[in-house]
Amino acid sequence: ANIFVHNLVSFDGYFIYKGLLSILPPNNIHTIIDNNNKFILIKVKINDLLTITFKDSLRIFPVKLDDLCSIYNVSGKLSVYKTEYNNLSILNNTELLIELMEYNKQDAEALYNALIKAQEVFYFFYKVDIVTIVSTSSLALKIFRTKYLDKDIIVPSPFG
Repeated sequence: ANIFVHNLVSFDGYFIYKGLLSILPPNNIHTIIDNNNKFILIKVKINDLLTITFKDSLRIFPVKLDDLCSIYNVSGKLSVYKTEYNNLSILNNTELLIELMEYNKQDAEALYNALIKAQEVFYFFYKVDIVTIVSTSSLALKIFRTKYLDKDIIVPSPFG
């Protein structure tokens, strides 16, 4: 299973990674991290039948979520993020906590709807499944290889 997060590279990735480490053995969690120590993906083996991969949609579509929604003509965020959400006192404020949960829900729905549209577009025009890529460059390479490359790429053997 794949889960896309729009900005896994920092904020969300650290919380996800730390939370997973608190409930699973470290050898069940594998990451790819870039040169700036930012997450590219977090892969979690739950059991022999289930592996979950967290990917960053921002690495594939490097625009704000509202802009991504606009590009694919789907509803974007309905409210703005409030700095009050960052304060631990939110746990004592039921109204604000519910508001944050609603914000997160509509944020997730906006990302889901934009990615579904993007998946339709890239599959229709290029036969590329965006779930199989991790960045804009890997998307471009996959489109080139599936749509435009008419010769096999020869990879030399290190053994001659």
